[in-house]
Formats: sequence, structure tokens, C-alpha cells
Amino acid sequence: MKKKIQLFIKTKKFEILCLLLSAMMSVLTMSCKENSIDAGGPPIIKQVRLVDPAKKDSTFAKALPGTLIVIQGENLHRVLKAYFNDFPAPLMPS
Repeated sequence: MKKKIQLFIKTKKFEILCLLLSAMMSVLTMSCKENSIDAGGPPIIKQVRLVDPAKKDSTFAKALPGTLIVIQGENLHRVLKAYFNDFPAPLMPS
């Protein structure tokens, strides 16, 4: 009977220890905060150019569907969708 009680106490101590460790890990995980890239503000487009390095400095007035372009500016990391002439465009943020 004593062995059963001792085993029960040891098991409970182990369970409490595991519970405390998991609580500490969750507190440490929740206390870590993500560093923000920018303080905020609206997205601002400064330049739109072609992806092709040979034509990188040239300006263009229009692009055919499927043409890859680079949009440069500020606070663009929060942009979720982009539209050209009311058509959605796929985004590849980098």
C-alpha cells in the first residue's frame, strides 16, 4: 500500500512539474512580440518599372497582361491586394 501511495505522489509531482513547465513556456512565448517593419502610414507608390534589368531605368506608359512589373514605395508590406483597371493582380512581396 505504501508503494502505491509513494508512486501516486511521485506521479502527481511529475504532472505538476510538467504543468508548470508548460505554463512557463506559454508565458515566454506570449511575451515575445513581433518587431514591426515600419511605424505605419498609408502605402505610397514612388516608382513603377519593368522587371527586366536592361529596361530598368526606362519609363513605360502601359503594359500588356502578364507583364511583370516592380512597384516600389513605402509601407507596401501591409498591402494585401492590388488591382489594375479593376482586375486583381497577383502579388509577390519581397
